[in-house]
Amino acid sequence: MEELDASPPFELKRRIYLAARCAGVENFDKLAGHRDLAGPAIDSWREYYRRVTERFGLNDKAIADSLATLESSTFDPTAKHWTILQNLPEGPLTALLQQVWPDRDPAEAQTALRALRAGKLAYELFRNIMPVALLGAYLPIVDPAKTDDYAQEFDRAFNAVCLGQVWYYCVDRHEVFRSENLDLFRRLRGDFALH
Repeated sequence: MEELDASPPFELKRRIYLAARCAGVENFDKLAGHRDLAGPAIDSWREYYRRVTERFGLNDKAIADSLATLESSTFDPTAKHWTILQNLPEGPLTALLQQVWPDRDPAEAQTALRALRAGKLAYELFRNIMPVALLGAYLPIVDPAKTDDYAQEFDRAFNAVCLGQVWYYCVDRHEVFRSENLDLFRRLRGDFALH
């Protein structure tokens, strides 16, 4: 018990989820009784993701590429100019970008702006982390046999939510995005894949 008391909160939460996962694998009736809800839950997520990404022109690659751009070492999310630049029309934007990033290739600046615009859209569409929690922890606990299906959808949800949050922290708070909750669910996704 002393070992648990000395553990950081992140690790305590992780151990609780791992214990629940063991209960799910062992067919604990209070968890197994909810397995029939897992199918509609993942189907609803898939349909929502499909509809909003198709309607607004996002896709897995655009989300992943935009996230990689905004998290790269060459992008400074603390710079206050991103808040203004992301909303300018193309003409004035190009001229201003050359002043803000004089040593950079203009194509690199355009990539950053596309990533910011995709981030804003992701923030509007995927603001809530519930799909990450659902696909990364809750469904794999209730229905362990389909963990691989949930993991694939988790990756989509995680990237979309992270992109939106990275954008928000950049343009609104001028900070690097960090989230212990999202880190926990990413870690659980890996833990559950092993068991």
